[in-house]
Amino acid sequence: MDMWLIASLLVIFIWGIWGLMLKYAGLYMEWYYVYLGSAVGAFIIYASFIATLTLTGKLSVPLQVKPLTIAAAGGLLGALGGIFMVIALKTGEASIVVPLTALYPLVTTLASYAILGEPLTTRKIAGLVLAIIAVILLSTSE
Repeated sequence: MDMWLIASLLVIFIWGIWGLMLKYAGLYMEWYYVYLGSAVGAFIIYASFIATLTLTGKLSVPLQVKPLTIAAAGGLLGALGGIFMVIALKTGEASIVVPLTALYPLVTTLASYAILGEPLTTRKIAGLVLAIIAVILLSTSE
């Protein structure tokens, strides 16, 4: 199995449990405490990752400012999205919020087409349409 597929499957599982844990914590505290707790957990992962890179000497490679700045902006957007995710989970049903927010690949696909020139094939468009239909089916009551 290719590494990208293994990593993708782990993301599905980990983020699926992450949404459940945030919703569960939100049953007992305000959304900003849930976000704070999530941020502490993320900090532990980030600090461990940076320590590992430092100890293995991988941070000794000269960094390029532009890609690092773009990555930092991505991190800021990820953290901002995390705030809104916690608010959405606090005020909505996890079984609706999580599938709905899982439509972010729609934005990534269209932006990748417009900015990076990645191909927007009929198959990709069909996949996006099916994803939208799936979210509608998961998000509406019977």
